Amino acid sequence: MRDWDKVSTDELGVAKSAKAPADNVALHISAEGFRPASWILGEGGNELRVILAPVWRGVVVDRGKPVSDAWVTNASLQFRADGLPYVPQPGWDGRDQDWSGADGQFAMKSSLTLRRFDTVLPLFTIDPKQKKMAIRFESADTTKEALELNLESTCLVRGECLLEGVSESADVAIAVESAKRQPIGFLTTRRQLVAGGQRVDFQLSLPPGEYVLTARKSSQHAGFEIPFSIPSGKSALDLGTTVVAPSEAVALKGKPAPELQLRWRPGEEKNWEQLRGKVVVLDFWGTWCVPCVNDMPLLMELADKFRDQPVEWLSVHTPELKTFEELDRALAVCQEKSWNRKPLPFTTVLDSPVPESKYSGQTSERFGVVEWPTLIVVDRKGVVVGPVSRKNLAGTISRLLEDRAGE
Repeated sequence: MRDWDKVSTDELGVAKSAKAPADNVALHISAEGFRPASWILGEGGNELRVILAPVWRGVVVDRGKPVSDAWVTNASLQFRADGLPYVPQPGWDGRDQDWSGADGQFAMKSSLTLRRFDTVLPLFTIDPKQKKMAIRFESADTTKEALELNLESTCLVRGECLLEGVSESADVAIAVESAKRQPIGFLTTRRQLVAGGQRVDFQLSLPPGEYVLTARKSSQHAGFEIPFSIPSGKSALDLGTTVVAPSEAVALKGKPAPELQLRWRPGEEKNWEQLRGKVVVLDFWGTWCVPCVNDMPLLMELADKFRDQPVEWLSVHTPELKTFEELDRALAVCQEKSWNRKPLPFTTVLDSPVPESKYSGQTSERFGVVEWPTLIVVDRKGVVVGPVSRKNLAGTISRLLEDRAGE
């Protein structure tokens, strides 16, 4: 901790540090009677607007009786594969968490960073045996002197989704929200490829209430919503099977690749007729996208592996950059900071813009791209193979190169 500079605000609320660097300053802010907050000032010293929330106090009860050692948190819940929410251990990973005392009383003093004081925060309470729970939502500016959190028995909710048309294991981020679309947490799922697609099994334990499970559309599926209700006294609920339509990208499998509407560097423009006989890898990405930048070294290695093979790599940057001069400046920063000064060995192109969209372009929309990065492979006949994960890309390319009928 010797690099930290502990400073106090003056009568005007100004704090000055002699150790603070020019950019990426990590701040930890605390004040008597308020919960601590953290913030990072990025390059250029952007303005600090962090609001300190008062310490919330209250009591956890079960049928009117105080409950000790209950976990109280504002953080999103992470439900394990067995349906129970993850609860930290007080003596190990829960030292900075909030717990009720022997009399059921709690005082929430863990770190909380807010940008708006009227933010509605979730408030979750879980008993030590994880059999009972309380869920409520409070405004950060609540003036209540004491909150009473009433535990109720939970119900184990089970169900499954069938992602139609999915041919490789795909991550599915399922969130649970209240019926008013207030976030509660995320599920851990079990996945299995089956005839017709991928089956995703899930389960979670919740108290009585109205809820909805959501998954945003991705490169593999069209997204879904599953509303459900847990009546009081219900101990188990089966939601059955929800069939999820394939994404637009998956639906293109086996079809001729859509026309490329791209901005090319002078002399590099190509069409599908000129690319026939090659396996084409379209990498939809942007220098603003951290996972995109972090994944590039792996793609560079694969490009080197197949450098003597008929494989064409098209690095399709999102269309917010107007010129190749802008793109080259952004690439230079990535090379210096993230790619060990290695240049991209790909044909770099800019997607053509569409109205009122910063990141979607004409080509990404034609291929059904809704998240970045997305890899789409086209075979040697110009037919879409589909979206492919990083881990399966090498195997997919090798398989297509071995298919002599595609020449």
